[in-house]
Amino acid sequence: MTDSTDAQLGSVTISPDTGEVGTWGTWIAAFTVGTGGIATGGGIRMSLPVRWHQWIRNSARKMQTTDPTDAFYVSAKTSRSDVTLRCELADATEVEFPKMNRMNLGGWRPMSRFGWTVCVTVDKGSLEAGDTVEVVYGDTSQGGRGFTPPLYAGSPELVHAAVDSTGDGEHLMLPDESLPLLSHTPGSPVELLIVLPTNGVVGEPAKLRMVALDEFHNPIALPDTPVHLVVEQGSADIEQSPANLGDAGTLGSRTLTVTPTGAGVLRVRGTSVDGRLYTKSNPCVVSADAPAKRLYWGDIHSHTHYSSDGTGTGDDHFRYARYGSLLDLYCATDHNNTNSLTHAGWRHNLEYTERWHQPGVFVTLFGFEMGFGQGIGHRNVYYKNAEGAYWEAGEISLQQIWDQSVSGEVVTIPHHTGGMGHPGGGVYHDWSIDDPRFQTTIEIYSSHGHSEEYAPNHPLSMDIADFTLQGPQDLGNYAQDAWLAGLKMGVIASSDNHMAQPGKEGFGVIAVWTAEFTREAVFEAIRQRRTYGTTGSRIYLEFSLNGHPLGSEIELAAGQSADIHVEVLGTGPLRWIEILRADLDRPEDRFSIVHREWFPGAATQMGFSLDWSDVDPPANGMYYVRTRQRDFVHGRVAEAWSSPVWVSRGSE
Repeated sequence: MTDSTDAQLGSVTISPDTGEVGTWGTWIAAFTVGTGGIATGGGIRMSLPVRWHQWIRNSARKMQTTDPTDAFYVSAKTSRSDVTLRCELADATEVEFPKMNRMNLGGWRPMSRFGWTVCVTVDKGSLEAGDTVEVVYGDTSQGGRGFTPPLYAGSPELVHAAVDSTGDGEHLMLPDESLPLLSHTPGSPVELLIVLPTNGVVGEPAKLRMVALDEFHNPIALPDTPVHLVVEQGSADIEQSPANLGDAGTLGSRTLTVTPTGAGVLRVRGTSVDGRLYTKSNPCVVSADAPAKRLYWGDIHSHTHYSSDGTGTGDDHFRYARYGSLLDLYCATDHNNTNSLTHAGWRHNLEYTERWHQPGVFVTLFGFEMGFGQGIGHRNVYYKNAEGAYWEAGEISLQQIWDQSVSGEVVTIPHHTGGMGHPGGGVYHDWSIDDPRFQTTIEIYSSHGHSEEYAPNHPLSMDIADFTLQGPQDLGNYAQDAWLAGLKMGVIASSDNHMAQPGKEGFGVIAVWTAEFTREAVFEAIRQRRTYGTTGSRIYLEFSLNGHPLGSEIELAAGQSADIHVEVLGTGPLRWIEILRADLDRPEDRFSIVHREWFPGAATQMGFSLDWSDVDPPANGMYYVRTRQRDFVHGRVAEAWSSPVWVSRGSE
């Protein structure tokens, strides 16, 4: 198709021009023919914003033009009775959850995983200036159920159209000024999210943030809805209660001041005045004096419309991260593959990243995702500053990136290593490919599922997690395999979100321990492995060995025990805490659970401290901690994994 600025090609309107997430209806995109008319054999092509077709399992929603009694039926009709139209769907498929690239009229890239293009051809007769062609999305005239707006809210986007006036097969794009915007609003509120800072100080004012969400995690502006706030555990003064939720300027989120008045664990409960919304906050650990390091939460693996399998403008993602999931830090990491992020798109992402960055309040990082082949898989590349280079697919190898990078300025993180293929595909990752200066961390969990270990029956296994439709990959592709091969990588989790909802509960978040909340300090903490990952719940986790924090490498004196301290504060009752150990000189023995606490303290206890000593640690070994809560959160178990601590033992 060819772009054109000729407004005489025609114009498009859409009715209605908005819709509520999850509701059924009918939308009519009406094309008014321009002065060029449309000859026999000519026609139009029409595309709604690709977000309107994004579906569950990171797939496209199936659309069809063949069964008028079924859902998502699309038809076309014209104002001229002597003209016959044929309505088809480009790249139509019978696959229930299609994940292949298809024709895309809108946006800057030629193909899209989610977009559908409706092709209307004039089979008989011709159309003249002023005639109309209506494309009916969700035609219910013969019993079909209709059509629904997107599951995931965001900025209004253009309906795109192209016209072939002569019948020669060449479709010319209508200019933006001839096209309508289509918007959508969140659904009804079903839950409340309240977030406290994870660390507090007695007498130091802190921020309590809250927002209402619909069933698809879309934030909702409810400025007239008051919420009662009560201290559930600990002691604190809350600025105001009840307090109304926020307006559209902050996606409905509201920030209040809470001042702890005593040391210990602080939790706040919130209930809307009408009783429909109820929640408890994450735990806040309050100390008498300012802690040396504090814990911050983020999502540093997420895709925008610059990825061929992502939707949402750059602002949508940053806005959601800050106001929808109430994160502390965020990074947009678009694909560098074909039909995805270009060098121009990379520059745009740098602009978004700087625009939203606010040290001490909301930290943004620079990064993108690189796809490599067998042996390497996927790596997310992160930079300490905006001067980092960008490469499209095939322009550089991972080894070349390492060779030309400066230690301390770049990290490259493997991700979804447990789901790069289907069972029986063999070992995809070659863990001998390593550079410890840059490969300091691995993504142990994302929306796809976990990449901790080969465990096909695990409730977070790649196929059971019901998102990626791939995996679990064979033994040899997991974090445990990398560790047993000698790689010293800490762990993170992040969502790999593709629908402008970074930090969405259940999809994965990173927890970062740092003394300062700046971009440079956060980057350095990731590089030094002062991190852990969770499925999305803000589970507080401390893990140290002989006083050294997670991510450390330490040497034990001859005969010295490995004394481990663990503290966990859940967002719900705890199910278990496990300490795992490996003897790296005997990788064939793999990992052992050397200590486990089931329902620590009590079946309803949300916090537990654990001290355990290994009196005979391996001469060359490692330990890490994982913990799980009792209850599912948004359909998934809530779990957390620490970065390891590596130990070596001195000779007698």
